[in-house]
Amino acid sequence: MSDQYEKGVLKVLRYVYNQMERCRNADFDALGITSSQASVMMFLFKNRKHEVTQQSVQAALLLSHPTITGLMKRLEAKGFITRKNSPADFRCKYVKLTKKGCDIERGLKTNMKRMQDRALVGLSQEELDNLEKSLCVIAENLRKEEDMLAAERIIQDIKERTKEEEKEEKD
Repeated sequence: MSDQYEKGVLKVLRYVYNQMERCRNADFDALGITSSQASVMMFLFKNRKHEVTQQSVQAALLLSHPTITGLMKRLEAKGFITRKNSPADFRCKYVKLTKKGCDIERGLKTNMKRMQDRALVGLSQEELDNLEKSLCVIAENLRKEEDMLAAERIIQDIKERTKEEEKEEKD
């Protein structure tokens, strides 16, 4: 395991991610959006036939509440989306593309396709399949680790509450 790390697998993954973000931001700048905003817009394009909530975008893109709120506010300020509170639950916001938002779909998809083509040039289909499988294993390993840490935090919280309750009962 340490042998893999010493070879810099995680370092290379971080580098690739950072390079893709830089390239995507440069490409999307002409459309007036950032890479993160483009991810939100792509989700909205794919789900335009359904009612989409801000929470569903947050969950699909694995973003925190403050992050998705900031992205949505900026997209709304730029005129790409509208947000409307649910009459049934004030915490729920429905998100919809505006005409201006729909108008950048083609440019956004073209830029994303161009990025994919640049990044994957020279790789055979077999290499791409193996890369995808390997990245899925890494992602699953990290998800398991995250789940385990979350469970440990919950157990620790329960232990601390139990100690506090026992202390209060003694007093």
